[in-house]
Amino acid sequence: MNIEFDKSGLEKSLPCLTIYVKDGNLTYTKPEQLQRKRCRCFEKRSNRIPEDALNYVKFKVQSVIPPVGWRMSKRVKQLNSQLRAKIDAQDLDVTPGKTYTGNETKPYIDIMDKYMSFAETAYYFLHQGSGFSCGPSCDIPLYKSVNLNTTWHSSNPVSDGYIAISPEYKEIYVVWAGTRRIRSVAVDAMAIFEDFAPDVPGTTVHVGFAESTNAVYPHILKNIRAAAEDNPDYKIVFVGHSLGGANAVLSALKFAKDNEYIKDSIRVWTFGQPRVGNRQFAEYYTEMLGNQTYRITYQGDIVPHVPPWQVLGYQHHPLEIHVINKDGDFYVCQNTVREDLDGAYRWPTIDTGVADHLDYFGKPEITRFDPLIEW
Repeated sequence: MNIEFDKSGLEKSLPCLTIYVKDGNLTYTKPEQLQRKRCRCFEKRSNRIPEDALNYVKFKVQSVIPPVGWRMSKRVKQLNSQLRAKIDAQDLDVTPGKTYTGNETKPYIDIMDKYMSFAETAYYFLHQGSGFSCGPSCDIPLYKSVNLNTTWHSSNPVSDGYIAISPEYKEIYVVWAGTRRIRSVAVDAMAIFEDFAPDVPGTTVHVGFAESTNAVYPHILKNIRAAAEDNPDYKIVFVGHSLGGANAVLSALKFAKDNEYIKDSIRVWTFGQPRVGNRQFAEYYTEMLGNQTYRITYQGDIVPHVPPWQVLGYQHHPLEIHVINKDGDFYVCQNTVREDLDGAYRWPTIDTGVADHLDYFGKPEITRFDPLIEW
C-alpha cells in the first residue's frame, strides 16, 4: 500500500519534502531533482510539520524512517518525535456524539483499562521509595517491561506519584495518586481560585490542586526532560484518578507551556477527575492539549460534578468519554468546552455517589491499599 500525501499543503512550507506511507512505515523523500543536493528547508522553515499534512494519516504507523542522506540534527529528531506522536494519538480514534456499544467497545475499553491500571498503581507508592512493587496491582503482564524512574511524596501540601518508562509501548508515564490521606481531603476542599499563570490572563484554578501540583513540579520537570531526551520518540503520558486527575491536567499543561517543542508528544488520561479551573482555564487547556486528552467518567461518579459550576464557576475541559454501564458501553461527548448534557452531566448530582468513583473497570481496589486512613 502506497498512500501519498496531497502536496498542496506541503509545498508552501516544505517545498523539498514528500511524505508517503508504505507497508505501515512513514517515509520522507526528496524530489528527484534534489537528490544530489543537501535539502535544508526541513530545518529552516518551521518547527512543526504542517497540520494539513498530518491530517492525511488515518491509521497507526508503526515506525518513522528518516530520509537517506539527511542530517539527523536535533531539530529533525524533534520533528520525527512530533510526527510519530501525532500519528500514535489515533490509537483511540473515537467520534464525538457517538455511543459505542457491544463488541465494538472492547479495543477502546482495553486502552482505557491500561491507563487506569497505571493510575491504580499510584496508590501503592505512598511508602515506596524505590522498586516497582505494588502488590496484586502489578501482577499483570502490563508491568513486565515497565521500569520505575522515580517516585515523589510531599506531605504538605500532599502529593504522591511516580514516573515510569515502558520500552514496549514507547511511553513515559507521569502518574499521580488520588485522594488517600486525610491531608488529601483537605486539598480537595480548598475550592477557592488562584491565578494559573500571569501570561495567561483570566485563567484561574483550584488553589488546593495547584498547590499540590506545584509542590513537586520542579522534580517532575527535571525527570521528564531527562527521560524525554534519552527517549526522543516516546510519548509522555500524564495519568491520574480523582485528585490525581486534576494533578495530571495541571502538570501536563505546565509541561506543555515550558516545553512547546515536544508538546505534541504529550497525552493526558484522567479518570473520575474533578473540575480544575474556570471557563477561561478550560478554554486555554483545550487550545493547548484538548486533542491530546481523554477524560474518562463513569456512571454516577460524584467527583466529576465537583466543584460545582453553578455556584463557583468551575468548568470541565474536553474530551469526555462517559462510560454508561458495567458492560463498558460508552458515549463520546461533544469536543467543546461547554459540558455535554449526555455525559456525566446526565446524572443529577443528587443521584451520584462514591461507589462509581471506585469502580473504573473494577479499579481502584481499595481493599488492597495501604491503611485507608493515613495522615
